[in-house]
Amino acid sequence: AGEERDAEEPGPRTAAERATDRDGSAPLFRFDREETRRDRLAASAERAAGPWPLAGRLWAESRDSERLRTLLIAAGLGDRALRSVEGDTLGAALEGSRVLAVPLGEAVLRGGAEGTHEELAGSYRGVGEGGAAGPVVATLDGRRRRAAAFLTGDWTVPLAADLRLRLVGGTRWDRIDDRVATAGTAPGPADADDAVQDAWSPRLGANLLLDRPGRPPLALWLRAARAFKAPTLEQLFDPRPLPDFAGGTITLANPDLSPQRAADLELGARGATTAGPLLWEIAAYRTEVDDEIDFDPATFRYANIGATRHEGFEAEARLGRPDRLATTAAWTWQRVVPREGANAGRQLKNIPEHSARLTTTAALPADLALTATLSWLGNRWLDDAHRFPLGEATVIDLRLVAQRPWGELRLDLLNVAGEEHDELGLALPDFTGGEVPYCFPAPGRAAKLELAWDF
Repeated sequence: AGEERDAEEPGPRTAAERATDRDGSAPLFRFDREETRRDRLAASAERAAGPWPLAGRLWAESRDSERLRTLLIAAGLGDRALRSVEGDTLGAALEGSRVLAVPLGEAVLRGGAEGTHEELAGSYRGVGEGGAAGPVVATLDGRRRRAAAFLTGDWTVPLAADLRLRLVGGTRWDRIDDRVATAGTAPGPADADDAVQDAWSPRLGANLLLDRPGRPPLALWLRAARAFKAPTLEQLFDPRPLPDFAGGTITLANPDLSPQRAADLELGARGATTAGPLLWEIAAYRTEVDDEIDFDPATFRYANIGATRHEGFEAEARLGRPDRLATTAAWTWQRVVPREGANAGRQLKNIPEHSARLTTTAALPADLALTATLSWLGNRWLDDAHRFPLGEATVIDLRLVAQRPWGELRLDLLNVAGEEHDELGLALPDFTGGEVPYCFPAPGRAAKLELAWDF
């Protein structure tokens, strides 16, 4: 598979710029552009026979990218640089399973391992006022190795003729080994070229299935898990130099970052009605995240400064049949708040507290399907202090899908009503002690054509 991207980036807009020219590009960002090519190749094999069925996969990916990007340092003040990156990734995974004979019910044991090796080389060039790139000011050359292994088991126990209990447990081990050499004018990452991080991620769950004759089944579940998210190579080692306004340079990268760690609890239910083809599902969750990685304005670099709580409720119902006419309604309430600091208890920036979606799919002649989706987002802020509301957004999208023997053709008509709204925002300090809100306007009406070819 191959993918090419050639996109201009207009940058964020102030309220005044958005009011006069919403679709234009701010002068500071007039040269911003990304050109990227990705190539992927994968192969898989399975052995279903024998006491231990096995499945294996190999994959490779290459990336070649150039991106001219302007970073806002303060309101109205930016720094331009051209980044060139070349990368190659090789990966392999093997998984096996076995059905075990147990006194009650049935148990299945699954285990596997995977690993990847990624090579990365890149450089930065300063960009002048005319858009021309200058000499190289920083370089990066390194690799990232990932290794993981997992073991899970589930045990299904019949409690009664129409009642089954399924217990699930397992753990996963991940290790990420980074070795990066950087050179440039900024201090910091060049002196710390190695980072090794590992973690165990256990999980437990219980599913209760009530399957009564002549009535739709009812399922209840409870899950608990721990997880981690490693910092990216960019957050750890990015050598891009930025002016420190004292004659020197600094970088945003921080090689001492620790992984984010989370503890998650979820419960839910799924069922259907007997009167008609109505399927429903509800779920509630709570996640505590520690060592969250975010930009620290006090040190002007990435740091483990966050401790957040994620809690929410999701509900979804589907009426009808997807192969004829079906409508799905979904609503999500989510609170994502810091657990400490000046903004503790306030919804984090750019995350909607409420979101809803209404989707209708109709099957048409000639193996065509038309889908209409109405999406709504509410209670959003572009800053954590809640000084600047981001506003609500209501968007209508259409998708026409043509199924053919050789693959699938998809046509998307996005934001067909031309709703003017903002996707993201941020607030930056100015030189008078105040803050200036910036927004990234969402595209207006747009069309996208995709071709999926099976061979």
